Amino acid sequence: MATKKENNEEVIEKKVYGPEDPEYWEEKVTYVHPKDFTIKGDDSVSVLVNNEEIRIKRGVPVQIKRKFVEVLQNSLAADAEADEYSRSIEGMRG
Repeated sequence: MATKKENNEEVIEKKVYGPEDPEYWEEKVTYVHPKDFTIKGDDSVSVLVNNEEIRIKRGVPVQIKRKFVEVLQNSLAADAEADEYSRSIEGMRG
């Protein structure tokens, strides 16, 4: 954030950026990965992005870089799609 003077008042400028900016992916955001009650034992998940790894506990709010949230959300979406496909195949066999 930068500051500048306008009419003898200090104004704080907040940078607005999006997915095309590298800083966007490095920004920390709050994320809660859902619990998986089918897994016994270790209640954590590991994520690796560009040779940077983190491990978070499921069901606990954490501050992690947006790039990790993107990977985790994509993984959940892929799992849901695979489950839906499996159910559709089972229905065809029915």
